[in-house]
Amino acid sequence: MATNAYPRCINPVGTLADGDAVYAASVGSHPADLNMAGTLAAQVLAEAIHRAVTTARIPEEEFLANIARK
Repeated sequence: MATNAYPRCINPVGTLADGDAVYAASVGSHPADLNMAGTLAAQVLAEAIHRAVTTARIPEEEFLANIARK
């Protein structure tokens, strides 16, 4: 469900440059509604993507070189 954040933040989505793996871990024994947890996970991931993009400090030339190698 967290991957629902991709189309909210990335356009075009589904390319080799956007990443496509989400890992999650949980500890504890508190019951939670699965739909609510999934919805919140998508929101948190969307905020993380936004923060990563707006605070990135990689030179454009380096980014483009990494894309070209793939």
